[in-house]
Amino acid sequence: MKKIAKDEGHDFIYITISCTSTSSDISIMQYIVKEMENELDLPNLKHSYSVDAQFKAFADLVNQYGGQVVLVFDDIHLMKNPDKIATFMRIKIDGFTNKNLCIIGISNNLSFEEKLSARVISSLHKNDMLFLQYDAIQLKDILSDRADRGLHRNCYDEEILGLCAAIAAQDHGDARKAIDLLAAAVSSAENRGNSTISTSDVNIARHNIELDTILTSVSKMPTQLKIVLYSVILRKQQGFNTTSTIELYDLYKQIAVFAGIDLLSQRRVSDISSELAELGIIVATVGSKGVRGRTRKISINQSPEPIKEIIEQDPYLDDIYKFKPVQQQQPLI
Repeated sequence: MKKIAKDEGHDFIYITISCTSTSSDISIMQYIVKEMENELDLPNLKHSYSVDAQFKAFADLVNQYGGQVVLVFDDIHLMKNPDKIATFMRIKIDGFTNKNLCIIGISNNLSFEEKLSARVISSLHKNDMLFLQYDAIQLKDILSDRADRGLHRNCYDEEILGLCAAIAAQDHGDARKAIDLLAAAVSSAENRGNSTISTSDVNIARHNIELDTILTSVSKMPTQLKIVLYSVILRKQQGFNTTSTIELYDLYKQIAVFAGIDLLSQRRVSDISSELAELGIIVATVGSKGVRGRTRKISINQSPEPIKEIIEQDPYLDDIYKFKPVQQQQPLI
């Protein structure tokens, strides 16, 4: 964009705001003002800690600059107050500046607009651009380029790049994650003392990435969800491949009482098990119990020990590793 603008004699400032880390009104305004001051080679002045004062400072900088200002909101759906967009879109109409801003929002959430108020939608005057996911051929081209620049040619072959591309295309179509998969496969080969990347390294890397994602998700879960998941893990370690909702709830109650956590109802625990199943951490299947009706069978389909260790790091569950369950029904052989 800067090259095209320069070739056509236009002057503009391009500021990217990552809404993953900068999402509140005040943090967004502080970041934009600081970036504007840096772009104009001005000292970073201390402004009043209020959204209105920061916005006024930004508008003054826009007028002082005189050129076109482009604000790019990456992961715009993560903004805590998406209606703030209307303030930027109306900056000229409301008399703060003598020219409009260019706003670019990037999101992989196609339902983002449903969260916007009618006032914001009417002020957008937007043009949508839809970027499709990469397919396996495109991902392989991207991986080939990165591998040529970052790896020794004799440590990989086209089959490995094709496998990484095929897995990434099937799972998500994300180029960054495809590159992460290849990098993790390289690490796997190094850790195993191999000079070349094998299909086993790719499969190990895929498993490790999935596990890391799950562990990150578990670490951020509310304590009650962790207790339910911990109950499933303990049932597995007791030798039960599956557990019923009733059996799970009995163990959940024991753990919650031990940890001093308020008890949830059996229905709520059942709902939580459904949530965990949607996340892919456990499997919950409904089967017939004859005259007793239908029952849900729950099992964990991930490596339980790393997940168990993450749960035990919860500050509300710091003694949970000492928990000894009351003897339940033994598994049938």
